[in-house]
Amino acid sequence: MTNNHRNNVEKYYASLMQIKQMLKLGIINNNDFIRAERIIADKYCIKISSIYRPYDLIDSSLRGNIVHNMG
Repeated sequence: MTNNHRNNVEKYYASLMQIKQMLKLGIINNNDFIRAERIIADKYCIKISSIYRPYDLIDSSLRGNIVHNMG
């Protein structure tokens, strides 16, 4: 990891902490959070497949072969 990439990751996480706090306080909703996270990732050149992106953005209801609702 280059110093420039490391700085971008650090800035990305600092920004991500701010929008997570806004989500927690109810200032923004989940859709706003997802949109803001994408903008921040683009700004700091964090690819969509990067290990630095949060995994909670993955919609697990669309994955796998296990049925969650039998009704």
